[in-house]
Amino acid sequence: MAEQPYDILDDFIKNRSRYISWSGLANGDTGQPIPIAGHSDKTVHIYGTFGAGGTVALEGSNDPRVLSDPGNAVWTTMNDAQALSLSATSERIDMVIENPRFIRPNASAGDGTTDLTVILCARIIN
Repeated sequence: MAEQPYDILDDFIKNRSRYISWSGLANGDTGQPIPIAGHSDKTVHIYGTFGAGGTVALEGSNDPRVLSDPGNAVWTTMNDAQALSLSATSERIDMVIENPRFIRPNASAGDGTTDLTVILCARIIN
């Protein structure tokens, strides 16, 4: 169980978007939370090797303890445009409805082969 860091994939100035990636997510891993409420129109792409029973959820939080006491911060699974949970057991790409202060992926199930990537695209608010 580890916290995987995020990477910024693209120069967001050119296309007014930011692309954030968390890779190497195994069973029990979370992604490093990113403060991204200043961006709108978010889309998430989840893919990789899910393994037996592999599941990854995109979670959001407005809890200020994310910064001061991360182990006790409250996280909630986010939703897609159809108000369905953004919890994936296979590859998917979906629009994200909510705009919380922090976002992270959470790989909550899988086996020794689970190796997932989550990419978040977020448009910069003008």
